[in-house]
Amino acid sequence: AAQNWLKGTPNCFGLTTGVQERFAHQVEVDLARVWVLLAQPLLFGVIGAALDFRKLPPSTIPKAILVTFMGVCIRTIVAFFSTLGIGLSVKERLFIALAWIPKATVQAALAAVPLDMALSSMTAADPLYEEYVTWGKDILTTAVFSIILTAPIGLVVIAQLGPAWLSNDAQDVHEESHSHGKAERGEG
Repeated sequence: AAQNWLKGTPNCFGLTTGVQERFAHQVEVDLARVWVLLAQPLLFGVIGAALDFRKLPPSTIPKAILVTFMGVCIRTIVAFFSTLGIGLSVKERLFIALAWIPKATVQAALAAVPLDMALSSMTAADPLYEEYVTWGKDILTTAVFSIILTAPIGLVVIAQLGPAWLSNDAQDVHEESHSHGKAERGEG
């Protein structure tokens, strides 16, 4: 069915008439709206509700911050070097690396899984129960701190450095061809 859709051949049920580019943008807009208005608040609300900061052992917080910092440093370096040789300027590559700092969606989606697995598959009588629950809470805490620390940094980096370090090549090409056309006509 997918191959028929790509070729523009209607399927046997007549549900599609093939690729229509005009729908692609609208689907993207609709999905983004569902994500922003429904899915994202639910995802981050659930993870926030799963953690009680009053019950955290004080030693967990510095460890969570250290793990987050180390992960961000490694991810930033890898992102910078992974863009080597693709025709971007150093500022553009650095922007990409820094813009990758706030990656919290996966952490939010998966952070509670280890704790949930320990709570749902083990009993309090199990000798490893407390240790697994503690590890699950540590993972959840690290994810929450990752979100809390990296989201504002990413917002500032993208908002402040994006306009300063990035150029809109399509706009530049349009302006260049427009001014070139004026010069040929003797208007500029």
